[in-house]
Amino acid sequence: MRRLLNVLYRLYALISTLRRRGLGWGAVSRTIAVEFASRAWRVLARPVNAMLLGAPSSAVRFRRFLSREVSGPGCFFVIAMPRTLHYLFPSLDLLPADLAVVIIGNGLRSWERRALARRYPDRARFDLPALPGTSQMHGRVLSLFLRCAEHDFGILDHDLYVFDSSLFDRLEPGPEECALAIFREIHRRLRLTYPETYFLYFNVRVMRSLMERYGIDARLYRVPPAPTRERLRELGLVGGECLKDYQGYFDTLCVLWSVAMGEGKNIRYLEGPAANSVWHVGGTSLGSPRTKDLDQIYIHARFLELLDDRDVAVRGSELIWPFASAEEIRGRMRPGTDAWRVAEEMDRLIPLLRDALAGRRSAPQPADSGGDDAALDLRRSEQRPA
Repeated sequence: MRRLLNVLYRLYALISTLRRRGLGWGAVSRTIAVEFASRAWRVLARPVNAMLLGAPSSAVRFRRFLSREVSGPGCFFVIAMPRTLHYLFPSLDLLPADLAVVIIGNGLRSWERRALARRYPDRARFDLPALPGTSQMHGRVLSLFLRCAEHDFGILDHDLYVFDSSLFDRLEPGPEECALAIFREIHRRLRLTYPETYFLYFNVRVMRSLMERYGIDARLYRVPPAPTRERLRELGLVGGECLKDYQGYFDTLCVLWSVAMGEGKNIRYLEGPAANSVWHVGGTSLGSPRTKDLDQIYIHARFLELLDDRDVAVRGSELIWPFASAEEIRGRMRPGTDAWRVAEEMDRLIPLLRDALAGRRSAPQPADSGGDDAALDLRRSEQRPA
């Protein structure tokens, strides 16, 4: 009964979202049918994708790639997800020109791969295996990195914007530090501090040692593996309680963080960045564009309007359907709502992005650039509930 009620509630929430977007009942019915089929396909594809990524040949291929493209510590992996190039381009363009960056394609469509190659012809890129229309789960991708990398490395979200490049000069983990991080969360009852995955720099030796001794990796765990349970109890995580206390499972990297803290390993947080030196948008690759609410599609619209690549902007217009502009979307928001506050917050981000990109872009720009430099806004969907 509870499961049925949950399904009905989610269906009601989806219908409400689509109606707020201005869709008629016919369009709502078609969207629900398409979304149901799409979700069913993604669920069916997960075990197949896991086998593709976990196959020995995938690790061999990735190690060979790293041996060619990564010569030492300091490399950053940026995972490129479908329908996110309008976020990824400004993120990459802000990075220091001498920073070693590897773009990891995760479920990209053919035109997205071509757009990346056109804009960043000198950037190393590795495409992960996945069934059409699907992508690999984040934790399994990070597990591949940790198993195969020979040197310490970092990861950056595709929608994270680093305005202070001196941050990259402070990335040297100590011998017992498993990772360096910027963003953090706190378990409310136990006061355990753990890092978010938006910006991380790993000590590969320490992380791989934990993985091997406990037989775990970075993936999401519904139930923690038996070898880790004593460490979890020592931390106070009992009775099914998880590190993210608002979730009913151990999210990406959370089991690894838990055993690391249980062993006394340190996760160092980079302190003292100037105000507005790092911004994270968040949630831009989650879910289906067909189910996004007004604030989320407003985010898409603002970044598409900021974009200087007309081809990507035109193709990305599907993300804001049935609207034609961010202004039109804003017109459907009510002042004082959460969506309105998200818009106001992100109006502060876009001028910073526009100014920084104007001064830092060094890559050749497409000849037929588009967009009107409109302001942007977006939402941190990972923000924990109150």
